[in-house]
Amino acid sequence: MTFTDPATLASPSESMLPPPILTRKRNAVPLIAAMLLVGGLSGYFGMQVGARPYRNITNISVHWTDMPLLMGLMLLVILVHELGHVAGGLAGGMRFLMLTVGPFRVHRSGDTMRVSFNNSINLWGGVAVMLPLATDRIRRRFALMIGGGPLASLLLAGLGAALFALSTGRLSLLGMVLGIASAGIFIVTIIPLTAGGFTSDGGQLLALRRSVPGAELRMVISAVAGASLGGTRPRDYDAGLIQHAFELDGPAPMRLITSMLAALRQIDRDEDPSAHFQQIMQHFGELPTGQREGVALWIAWYHAAVRKDHATATAWAEASRGGLVEPIQRDLLEATLAVAAGDRAAAASAAVRGASRTPGIDPGGEQLVRMLLDRIRTGMSAV
Repeated sequence: MTFTDPATLASPSESMLPPPILTRKRNAVPLIAAMLLVGGLSGYFGMQVGARPYRNITNISVHWTDMPLLMGLMLLVILVHELGHVAGGLAGGMRFLMLTVGPFRVHRSGDTMRVSFNNSINLWGGVAVMLPLATDRIRRRFALMIGGGPLASLLLAGLGAALFALSTGRLSLLGMVLGIASAGIFIVTIIPLTAGGFTSDGGQLLALRRSVPGAELRMVISAVAGASLGGTRPRDYDAGLIQHAFELDGPAPMRLITSMLAALRQIDRDEDPSAHFQQIMQHFGELPTGQREGVALWIAWYHAAVRKDHATATAWAEASRGGLVEPIQRDLLEATLAVAAGDRAAAASAAVRGASRTPGIDPGGEQLVRMLLDRIRTGMSAV
């Protein structure tokens, strides 16, 4: 499919309605919880089996009370893997933005590093966000960052094996668990595979090496979106990276997400996002389930807030149901629709509810949402 340069597009002359059928994306929370539980149980039974040759000598006992320690080891394994991504990114001249492991979150705020609680369980499985500071040799930069994770896991697996071989008793068993868990993470991430929209580290490295269409575009989009997860609001998205993304070839969903990021940047700068939204609406059906709902929500907001077309906005709002959309974004849409319908009380109620929400998964994008909610609150309270 082809995309027109957004700069050459005029504002849409007629309303574009959404496709009639949208399905929901599965929640990742049960999978992450299951992974931690399986990891802890695997470590427990591994210690039970591994301890047998030692019990006659050291009288080692393994209890269910060891589960917290074993789950802590699993978090350590994930932490080392993510730190490997960070180290690789730094080696490639990238800037650290955020790292999450379990309930812990470290993110950059200006020139300061802040530690906070990770209130998004969907990110408990580990995320490292790095931002390239230049677009030259960008494939090499991303390759170093991606490859750093599996390499760190492999090194930790070797350390665990050495601890198992060179120590005795309980410390040796912990080394065995550490080595097996880290080796498992290495194997799972280095094997090239794609499942449920997720591409493993090995799959991404292979795509970059083979110059698979969209591989570089995926990395650039991830960098911009990752910056938002790290607290960068849309108006401060790297314009050079977004422009570079428009110049790259790739499948339709990635091109549409690029347009969505560019539209959010324009909204946050009080610029007209019509050209990008026209592009998105024309090819909306190319988006996979799970991405459609969030994009449909912003299209609905655009029709209500910018075009003052309540009927079309309502149709798109229906298309945004389901998916992993932040509640505060739904509050914004509800308030904006109420404003378009002339219902000041409903608009003020939704805006106040949204403003009282606890911080969500995307602190950067949330700054834009809160600004828009504040404008509605201020407008509704004006005499």
